[in-house]
Amino acid sequence: MPKFISDRPFTDPDAAARNVDVPAATARGVCVGNTPGALTDATADCAFMLLIAAARKLVEIANATEAVQDGRLYVELVNAALLNAGGSPDQYRAGIEHAITNGWLWRHDSGTYFKFIPAGAELFA
Repeated sequence: MPKFISDRPFTDPDAAARNVDVPAATARGVCVGNTPGALTDATADCAFMLLIAAARKLVEIANATEAVQDGRLYVELVNAALLNAGGSPDQYRAGIEHAITNGWLWRHDSGTYFKFIPAGAELFA
């Protein structure tokens, strides 16, 4: 294995140095390394943070949506408001599942409406 001593190191935080021409860099005296897994936790943290942010935004929108008949919040009204606020369908789905999992919202079996449950209502008390 060659030993590299270079005053021009280059590192790639990817799992493999796919976007670097390693032979060309080596020929020019540039030491190339990579750090697989270095960003794994940070990537997971960002994904989870975005999930929570989508859920919170969705619950805020649901709270601002006028409830009808027995506190029902129709899915299409909440979805349309989230999309108009710049959200995506994937964020809507992830956000709603997170809100339901955390006990903020309850979804009717028909899938046509939601209701706040006590834990969700307390978010805005």
